[in-house]
Amino acid sequence: MIICDPAHRRQSIGPFWAWMSRPSGCSCQCYKLLLLFLLWFIGAGSLAAQSLLSHPQALEQGLQQLFPPLSDPAASVSAVQPEQSPSRVVFPYRYRGNIPELDALLPANPELAAEELIRQQALLPEEEKEYYRLRIGAAQIDRSNIDSFAKAFLSHYPRSRYRDQVFLIWLEQSPVWTPTLEAAASIFVQDADSQQLRYYLSLRGRTAENQGNLTDALRYRLEEARLLDTEQQKEFSKTLENLFEKISNSSVLEQFSNEFADLPFIQQVLPQLRLDRLVKERNYAEGLLLCEQLLQEASLKGDRTEILRLENLQEFLRRRAQLKPYRVGVLLPLTTTIPTAARLTQQTIEGLRLALQEAPPLPKDNHTVEPLVDNLTKSTPADNTSVTTEAEMVVATSTDNITPVVDFADPVTFSRIDNQTTPQPDNQTEIIKAEPLQLPLPPRWEFVFRDTKLDSDTARQGFRELVEDEHVMAVIGPLARRTSEAAAAEAEALKVPMISLSVTTSIADLGDYVFRNNISWEQEVEALLDYATEYLQARRFVVLYPDSREGREKLRVFWEQARAIGAQIQNIQRYENSQKSFVDEFESFTGIRRYRTDEEDALIEKQKDRGVPEQNFDAIFLIAGDQTQDLEIIFPYLEVYGLEDSLILGDSGWNNPLLLFAPKRETIRHAVFTDSFFPRSEAQEVQHFVAEHERFFYRYQGYIGPTAYTAYAYDTAKLLLQLLTQSGNQDPDALREALLNQPPTQGVTGRFEFQPNGEVWHQMNFWTMGRDRFVPISLPTAED
Repeated sequence: MIICDPAHRRQSIGPFWAWMSRPSGCSCQCYKLLLLFLLWFIGAGSLAAQSLLSHPQALEQGLQQLFPPLSDPAASVSAVQPEQSPSRVVFPYRYRGNIPELDALLPANPELAAEELIRQQALLPEEEKEYYRLRIGAAQIDRSNIDSFAKAFLSHYPRSRYRDQVFLIWLEQSPVWTPTLEAAASIFVQDADSQQLRYYLSLRGRTAENQGNLTDALRYRLEEARLLDTEQQKEFSKTLENLFEKISNSSVLEQFSNEFADLPFIQQVLPQLRLDRLVKERNYAEGLLLCEQLLQEASLKGDRTEILRLENLQEFLRRRAQLKPYRVGVLLPLTTTIPTAARLTQQTIEGLRLALQEAPPLPKDNHTVEPLVDNLTKSTPADNTSVTTEAEMVVATSTDNITPVVDFADPVTFSRIDNQTTPQPDNQTEIIKAEPLQLPLPPRWEFVFRDTKLDSDTARQGFRELVEDEHVMAVIGPLARRTSEAAAAEAEALKVPMISLSVTTSIADLGDYVFRNNISWEQEVEALLDYATEYLQARRFVVLYPDSREGREKLRVFWEQARAIGAQIQNIQRYENSQKSFVDEFESFTGIRRYRTDEEDALIEKQKDRGVPEQNFDAIFLIAGDQTQDLEIIFPYLEVYGLEDSLILGDSGWNNPLLLFAPKRETIRHAVFTDSFFPRSEAQEVQHFVAEHERFFYRYQGYIGPTAYTAYAYDTAKLLLQLLTQSGNQDPDALREALLNQPPTQGVTGRFEFQPNGEVWHQMNFWTMGRDRFVPISLPTAED
């Protein structure tokens, strides 16, 4: 074994080194090289050195054959800087040996370092040479054999002064943590200095991150942060923050808060990160406590901007923490003098009541503690024509004791209790309000009402009361356009889903939390026009429409869609509500009424001959809207002007059984109308819905059966209740996502789903007029 001390080595071989340094001829120089190689091989006692000589290079490479590169020769032609990633190295650790020239060249120039090592190899002990060989190999592209070389070095030189540095090189090149590294690390941490220990923790953090273990990666980085001074910790905080951003579990952040409470980063940054995670996890109760703590700290600092931000967040968290997952708000014009609004309100409440009656069961272990007396009806001895309630009182008895009417004076809730065990009062019993008794009640579905009074400000206030005072999870309604627009602004501000029952399709575009479920005039007209052009080959149309908002809107859509597909609109005529004569309109359609002078009109009147009707169109689009009674007057004109065989297109206003008994209805041979809800459908869910409606409401005076508003309210409520039974949807944000991602649902109004903007899509159905009933039209399928 050659002595490792360089000074002793120079003294012992001084004459020999003098002879080797003397200039000589070419042949003599070759002998010198061969002798030098033999001496080196005899002195290379380490297993690692012998392994490095297992691949000798060509003789013409001279002394480089004594130091074969650790990587592929072809791959190490050009030296490159090792790749750095954001989590790879936190600070540049400087490896140092006894040769300043080599330390200066590494790791930037491994090839030059290898040449320098060749020049100085005779003066270096074996341990020193192998240490630098290892560093040169680590600086090259192919580092595949660094692992085995480092283990060989540590095994052969267990007490080497380079032991810790070799271990760090080994760790730096290892993508994963292994038991062998674990054993070596237990020795390393005992003697490593602060710089080496910091680099070790940095590399351990990188390795854990590569293995997908973010918790361990953060723990090593936080241990590393403890070795830094205050200024270094400020610079290091960004690295920690980037890692913490990848942690989605608030409990993990809380664990680090307790374990590393002494670090300034943990004290200053982590609470806000944890608060963000609690909000994302919808853990509003714990988030509220943390928010209040941060608010107190911000108040002590006098940071007005932070105080305002935290106060807004605190209010948001308080609302969310108080939400009741089985309570839904309803906004309707409960008090109105407008007959149409009163009628639609009544129909809507009927649909909500039927949906509540068929609400899915709730988990029996989800009990809440509430005042028992406040959940009992204050009944009246009347004939159930009204509900007498105190403001904010919850009506929790069977809905059979409740008859929704259009003149509610107070906010009212009606609900259903699953597994109800409390005694039911009869209609002659008055409940005397006593001291609230705190008893656990079974879970229940509740609909809480607020009156819009068809006023925008009242609707806005009602929506806020439903969210902040009643803690509803979602809101159904309103019906009118203006009140829906006002409520939509509150829905967006409070971030609570609202499903409007307005017929105005633009409502859904007012915010991310705003939805709409009602008949769509656009979908209705587009479906009808598509059916007429695609299946009936109609290309020329005339239009007769009522002078109403619905009539004008449907005419606009029909005009735009017809122009878009190249169809022609030959004539357009308008009629008034309850108009008695349609002579002028039909004479215009048939070409009898053209522009004439007064003399020509007088001559025609004298001869009693108005001409022969002509038909230059393929179909008549006869819009009824909500003026179905006008169709009874229009039908006879079709026979008078010879249009019995013409194709008549009708909108949803035709969906009225009274038309089957209209005068001259039997003369109409080719009529097609469209709608999404058809109460006489043979679908099982529709028949059940109609039967239940009749069972509940037939006993009331003036019973007319379910309408479209009843059906839309029913489908809307059933969908909401079904989604809210799932615990993952019992949050406004989650409920909004569930509504958007809900696949097409089969309801009594047909298949429907919400589009990305919150607007509903309905599958439109087509019917024609049979002898004594409406007959559904089956569209051709792909197989047909």
